[in-house]
Amino acid sequence: MTRRAKERRVERVHAKLEQHEQRIQRINRLNSRPVWSKLLEDLDRPFTNKISSNVHVSSTESPKHKPLIVDELQWKSSQVPIAASGGFQLPIKLDAEKGELHYTFSTRNYDVNFGVQMICADGSLIELLSSQRYESQKQLVEGQLSLTGPGMALLLWDNSFSWLNTKQLAYHVELKQEALSLSEAEKTQLASQARLERERKLEQTEAVYDGLETQLQTENQTINFLHYQIKELQLQLKQHEEERELINEKRLVVEDQIEELCWELRALSWRCLDQTSLYRIFDFLSKEDLLACVLCCHNLGRCQAKSGTITDVRFKARELKLLNGPLLLKIAILLQVMLSSHSRQSHRVNGERLEIAQEILMNLREM
Repeated sequence: MTRRAKERRVERVHAKLEQHEQRIQRINRLNSRPVWSKLLEDLDRPFTNKISSNVHVSSTESPKHKPLIVDELQWKSSQVPIAASGGFQLPIKLDAEKGELHYTFSTRNYDVNFGVQMICADGSLIELLSSQRYESQKQLVEGQLSLTGPGMALLLWDNSFSWLNTKQLAYHVELKQEALSLSEAEKTQLASQARLERERKLEQTEAVYDGLETQLQTENQTINFLHYQIKELQLQLKQHEEERELINEKRLVVEDQIEELCWELRALSWRCLDQTSLYRIFDFLSKEDLLACVLCCHNLGRCQAKSGTITDVRFKARELKLLNGPLLLKIAILLQVMLSSHSRQSHRVNGERLEIAQEILMNLREM
């Protein structure tokens, strides 16, 4: 057996043990429910006659069928206000024929009167413990009473003697009573009644389960539909992102085309003007203004101005091709004006300027 096979076998063994432990825990939890435990005890308890049940608990004789004290009920509270000139009573119902009542109580700051009465099944009132004052603010008061039922026990705390002080009562009462022995017919009837009640509850629970199952299926369908929509939306998102990239690429291409056309339009703009128009537009410029316009291309043409002349100005075709936009138009127009000026007013430019201007203009037209 390989190592992996051994590990899988150990995992299967652990899984079975865990399932077995969970099953045992579930059974113990179901059996430990108070209502279920009480029902099983009533059904499984052996039958005893009333003669044996009348034997007192404190008797030293050992009867053949000893009464069982199985029902234990408790009442407790830590803060019960007893108003001045008022009182507080706690009713305790006894269903069995025998029972034991254990009580403890205390008060805060002041004493109180306490007594116990019993209302029998025929309506008669019996005083089990006469009312008397207890200094319960100093020490805890404890007591025990044997009850004979069925009936109603009343625990009475009386504060009628005090007209000014309100008492704070803390008590703990416990009732232990004999479980009633049932005959076989009564056990059968009790079991049938319990089965009928659980069958009705099972029908109601199954109806609730069916409703929850329907809701679960609806939610599953809704979740599946939402997952489908999410996938479709993701697919659409991917498609739109790809389309956006394509559109962006086309936009960049068109943008380059627009820049190219604008560059060509600017390059052709000065060629659309005749010399007469250029001369009229720039005729107002003086010699110094024309020279300043040429010198603005210092970074591209490496111009130098010496004593108001342009004898060292040399433009190359490679440098002029880098020139674009309004600046190129101004220089081209300037050169046209200079050539036009030489033909009409030869005293404004000398032969050297004319030679340089013709060279620059020729390079511009070759661009």
